[in-house]
Amino acid sequence: MSGEPQLFVGDIDPNNIVEGYLGNSYFVSTLKALAQNPKHIKRLFDVKKATKDGQYIVNFCLNGENYKVEIDDYIPYCDKMKKPAFSKSKENELWVMLIEKAWAKVSGNYENSIKGLCCESFRALTGAPVDYINHSHLSEVWEKLSEAFNQGFVMCALAEKEKFIESKFDENDLFSAYAYSITKIHEIQQDDGRTRLVRISDPGNQKWLSMFKDSSKVLEEELKQNKASKSSEDSVLISIEDYLCYFRTSLICQANSHMNSSSLRCKQNFGDHNVVRISLSESEKVSFTISQFNQKFVGRTQNKEPAFMRTIFARERDNSEEESKDFPYEYIDGKAGHEENITISHDCQPGDYLVFVEIQGNMQKQN
Repeated sequence: MSGEPQLFVGDIDPNNIVEGYLGNSYFVSTLKALAQNPKHIKRLFDVKKATKDGQYIVNFCLNGENYKVEIDDYIPYCDKMKKPAFSKSKENELWVMLIEKAWAKVSGNYENSIKGLCCESFRALTGAPVDYINHSHLSEVWEKLSEAFNQGFVMCALAEKEKFIESKFDENDLFSAYAYSITKIHEIQQDDGRTRLVRISDPGNQKWLSMFKDSSKVLEEELKQNKASKSSEDSVLISIEDYLCYFRTSLICQANSHMNSSSLRCKQNFGDHNVVRISLSESEKVSFTISQFNQKFVGRTQNKEPAFMRTIFARERDNSEEESKDFPYEYIDGKAGHEENITISHDCQPGDYLVFVEIQGNMQKQN
């Protein structure tokens, strides 16, 4: 590197991230989305400056638990191109290469980290629950995106399809594995109704997105009247109607600057259940995520497919409540499925709560 390498150079800029020859677009796009808020990146490192001995610790959340992943600063190098072989920063900084190396380490090696999902990398890098919104109803999608934006969550647009038709994607140069960061939600009031716009970060290699550059004089005037700044060269404005047309799902990572997390490991037989009691001293929004071991972190074998899980979230009634004698617990929410992570989120008042977890399957030990 030119000059003395640094961990961070100035403010973290997602546009400085350059993907290498590894083909891990899902992970690079996750980094770009999180880099919209530099706090998400800096919290991954215990130290904020480059170390003389080249030793670093990267904080990950794997299978629902917080881990400190130790790495050094030896980076794969492409001798022919005279530069690092994989992802890097345009600046003289190390953080992109170090996080990618830590991800390769927990995946087994760099090759194993090629294929993956944005949801698993978001979960590992933040420890926060991740939700998918299927684009079926316009009003529902807009409401959830607006709520997530107001809470400061990380949002992305995904172009993946249930039935991947390569030719259709080639026509629009639409990269299925990429997560396009949603950086702003605009709602403009007009005489004939409301115009709802989504600002999306353009990674620069998707030509089809250029049709949504906000260059029209009409749109510029509307944005000016509503005190909304014009998009930069690396982002576009797209109407919510077009957004639902071109993108199949939205991803919301419930990570913001106020989030804290902790974990509890339970071991039980299939068919048995655990009950965990949580006491809250003040009102707050709480998310409970039940995690099974992810295939990426335990080795890909067919006998480790996710088991069917069922979880119920309930509140313990106060003795003063009339129903407490007959019904000591008040049901709040419940979910079930074969997912590796099942999350229940709720705005909770002070008091005691119970989380019931049951795992179905053949009778053998399962973490």
